Amino acid sequence: MPLDHLAIDKITEADLQALIDNGVAEGRDIELKAQSWGNADRDKHEFLADVSAFANTVGGHIVVGMQEKNGVAHALAGLSINPDQESLRLEQLSRDGLRPRIGGLQIAAVKLANGTHALVLRIPRSWNPPHRVVAQGSNRFYARAGAGRYEPDVDQLRELFAVAPTLAERIRDFR
Repeated sequence: MPLDHLAIDKITEADLQALIDNGVAEGRDIELKAQSWGNADRDKHEFLADVSAFANTVGGHIVVGMQEKNGVAHALAGLSINPDQESLRLEQLSRDGLRPRIGGLQIAAVKLANGTHALVLRIPRSWNPPHRVVAQGSNRFYARAGAGRYEPDVDQLRELFAVAPTLAERIRDFR
């Protein structure tokens, strides 16, 4: 993943521009969004579904403020927002709307030359899956494949529930 090697607080406009220059396409571990999620219940659910899908699969990044064309990074327009308020709002949505909570979610604001900001969300692969969306009375699980998310079927959910204990055991064995 193009942003994995960078500390999230060190990501610059040049790093985001490199996504465009290199023709990075949306995929299992990166999503590009022109605008942030709104305040309507539907928008909040979209955000939570996106975050849980990344955490339940391989983790990854969401770059907000970047336009895509046919799924490929196209333009860095940025967002006219207060980046601190928006980051806090998204962190709070995640904390209140997902069970179990996702530890290690990071959000960084990148100031752009045009005076706007881009937000980069780094969602870690969870060691305690699966995470479900519980906000607004929802009770749904999501996973990621290709450049999109989906609701796993019963067999995939069984696998997600079964993998959590084995991950912890594998980490202990590795140590």
